[in-house]
Amino acid sequence: MDYGNESPNAKTISPDEQDKKTLILLLILAGTETLSAQSPPQSKVEIFAGADFHYRDIFYRKVYEVLLNLTPGIKWNIGKQWMLAVQGIVPLYNDYGDRYKRIRLNMAVLSKEWDWNQKQFVKISGGLFGEERYGLDIKWMYPVNRWLAVDAQLGLTGFCSMAVDWECSKMQRVSGQAGMNIYLEKVNTEFRLHGGRYLYEDYGVIAEAMRHFRHCTVGVYAQYSDKGKENGGFKVVMMIPPYKRKTHKVMVRPASNFRLTYNIQALPYAVKTYTTDPEENEREGNFDRQRLQWGPTEWNRILGPRKEATDEKVYSSVCNLPDDVYRGDKYASGTTIYKYERTDSCAVGRYGSGRGSTYRSTLPEQRVYA
Repeated sequence: MDYGNESPNAKTISPDEQDKKTLILLLILAGTETLSAQSPPQSKVEIFAGADFHYRDIFYRKVYEVLLNLTPGIKWNIGKQWMLAVQGIVPLYNDYGDRYKRIRLNMAVLSKEWDWNQKQFVKISGGLFGEERYGLDIKWMYPVNRWLAVDAQLGLTGFCSMAVDWECSKMQRVSGQAGMNIYLEKVNTEFRLHGGRYLYEDYGVIAEAMRHFRHCTVGVYAQYSDKGKENGGFKVVMMIPPYKRKTHKVMVRPASNFRLTYNIQALPYAVKTYTTDPEENEREGNFDRQRLQWGPTEWNRILGPRKEATDEKVYSSVCNLPDDVYRGDKYASGTTIYKYERTDSCAVGRYGSGRGSTYRSTLPEQRVYA
């Protein structure tokens, strides 16, 4: 089955020509202007290490074949939403053959994020990506409301591998996808539907359903492509402690998550995408969650410890609440909604049915949730 014209035996580009292309990518990113007026985070360096685990059951002579790698990496948060991320691969156990036995560079990415009043989010990345790709990538997301968001991704990449030698192809493969995400906050469940042109020139669609827990996400997916046909499986994303980190100039920690994807048909090339962050996963998404307050991470903030409320206002009855406090949704006792916190009794309907309910309002920059 033909999944494209690229392979490990792709045409080799000279190191000088490759260095020029890499420099051009960095200059394109460096020449962009900052469009967000928010204050930049404190610069810091994060040193982390995780594990890359692969297994397959496609041969009769072996029940399973296993590939286990150590994946150390460094992230440098330069400031103003700039980040430089580098990750290597150190093989620990290998049943997959000689191609996977060498210590090598896996990712080296320079990225920049923008947001417009925390309503639209854009991320541009350039460098060496996952799945042995290099090039340019752009991601966009627009949260329409608290339960619906639309997003898109577009990439121009080429093949680049250091497994055997310096192997590269021209940066001419165009791939991308677009779709929507639906998040049901009351049951902390998310549905996703995306379609597009994928890494090996196949056209397909993928539907996912994920249940988010406090530090874990479990989901199932089904996909179809014109070359791989029907397929499906399940995904598990486990967040690794410490879950809350203090800001230091240099931080040493484990990888933020461990993710497992099971592919029923064991199709390695159908509906395939690359990653632009060493710790990218389906739970946290592609953007800074301190800015993008949508989805399961927003739920974790609601459940987390609350800060002291300031500028307190007490309403003797729910019927006295202004429209901007109560939005017509159904809230349970103790639920935090943006700047306001309900502290007793439940409410159903436009203004609720409880009596003597107490609400506290806080300043926008001092929200009641952590």
